[in-house]
Amino acid sequence: MRHRLKTELGAMEISMSRMQNWLVDALNHSGLTPTTARNSPEFYLLDRQRLIMWQRRLYEQIDSVVDLLLPRS
Repeated sequence: MRHRLKTELGAMEISMSRMQNWLVDALNHSGLTPTTARNSPEFYLLDRQRLIMWQRRLYEQIDSVVDLLLPRS
């Protein structure tokens, strides 16, 4: 089915990397989104960098299928 979707119907897929469990727990505990947390002093510098890299990879994946998600008129 996946092969058919991709080859015959032109479907595309994205791959979202999994955020570390302890980082997800910290976000949930603080009530912050990844975007807010990456600028928050509540998170260590290295953790903020991890969030920046995770978000960058996610946005790259979304950008790779943007024409399918938001077709131009």
